[in-house]
Amino acid sequence: MKKARIYLSLSLLAVAMAFGASLKVMQPNGGETLTLGQSYPITWTASGVSQKIKLVLAKGNGVPVGVIVENVAANASPFSWTVGQYQGGTASPGDYKIRVKVMKGPLEDLSDGTFTIQAGMTIPGPASELHMKTPGGVAAAMQSIQVTEPSTGSMWAEKGTFTIRWKTFLKKSPTIELYNYNGTKKVATITPKLLIMKFHENGEYKFDWTIPAGIYTFPGNYTIRVSADNGKSEGFSKMFHIDKAVNMVEKSANVEAQVNNQARRHYRFKCTSVDKLGIGFPAGPAAGIMRVGWENSWRQWGVGNYCHRHLCFVYRSFIIFDVSAFAKGRIIQKATLQIMKESTHYSDGNSVNNDHPGHCAAKLFRVLAPWSSAFDVQAELVGDGTAGTHDITSIVRDWALKGQNHGLMMTGRDESYRKNNEECISYYKAFLNIQFLENEG
Repeated sequence: MKKARIYLSLSLLAVAMAFGASLKVMQPNGGETLTLGQSYPITWTASGVSQKIKLVLAKGNGVPVGVIVENVAANASPFSWTVGQYQGGTASPGDYKIRVKVMKGPLEDLSDGTFTIQAGMTIPGPASELHMKTPGGVAAAMQSIQVTEPSTGSMWAEKGTFTIRWKTFLKKSPTIELYNYNGTKKVATITPKLLIMKFHENGEYKFDWTIPAGIYTFPGNYTIRVSADNGKSEGFSKMFHIDKAVNMVEKSANVEAQVNNQARRHYRFKCTSVDKLGIGFPAGPAAGIMRVGWENSWRQWGVGNYCHRHLCFVYRSFIIFDVSAFAKGRIIQKATLQIMKESTHYSDGNSVNNDHPGHCAAKLFRVLAPWSSAFDVQAELVGDGTAGTHDITSIVRDWALKGQNHGLMMTGRDESYRKNNEECISYYKAFLNIQFLENEG
């Protein structure tokens, strides 16, 4: 029986190699230092992998610690990981690796080097986004509060409504306060012991604060403190700015999308030396139109179907919005991305349905860094990108204030190569609406 299993594994490995299937851990890949309990994007690449995969936390020597997540689509990178957590437990501080592996078969990859998981930071004050008064590894991490909005350099103003966001797994009513620029002196209480109607499994919460006029000394730099359990747990935001509403006027502007469509081709054949089908790429859509999805062409013939031809195209679209005009003098209150579907073409080789939104669904990602290959991109999932509106206020504020605008990316539901004649391509338009405050006097 053991020999049979060995032969089966070798056969599966041979098949994977023959069809060029590969998995590669991109991050963490060695040298990183991660903080227990914080969110971190595990990223990987997959080529020619049709089955689902799992992510495994392993010790520095490769010995498995536990499964982080399983039954994940091979093209679903990145995965947002709460550092240290795996099914059935939480890792202690130390050196680890990440293994990405197909659910069945030997195909896998392991981080090239070890990364370090450290206990929650105990640096006092807002110099740290994660501030815990109760050090102690895992227990401290579960008692922590992380204030994520306002972010560094955010510009707020009197009379405006802005969203305070934080993350915690505490099941207690938080108190939200305004502090001075370095978190050493309380300025005012925003809301005492906020009533939480339902605690969230992901630990993410928000509170919309309308800043009153004429009460505080504006303009100035401030921080937000969120605390719970009579101050035993607390978190501070990064320093942000509140401006005085001398003559603050509410305005709205639409920003056009700069679209960059990309395609990847997969072409293999046998007995088709004169076949020209795999040469070149299909013509792209009109300017400003996004193309997302895939199309396959598969044919077999001859004795025992020895001859075959397989051509596949995968389409991605990248979107950039120029928000440099909002870097100074304008305070972003809300940014809404509007995605409109122009058309969808779906074919399974037999029937054609030009409106198949579920099967041809798209995913929307935020691009985190510059890229040279359109199919090797560091990004984090924003949500379903099929159509509709998306609140991306915090993303746009980061673009405007930090100047690191790498845009958005839309991909199809499935980017794996399939031996069929299926086609699923959708075309979209997008624009960004920004509601902002501008001081006119």
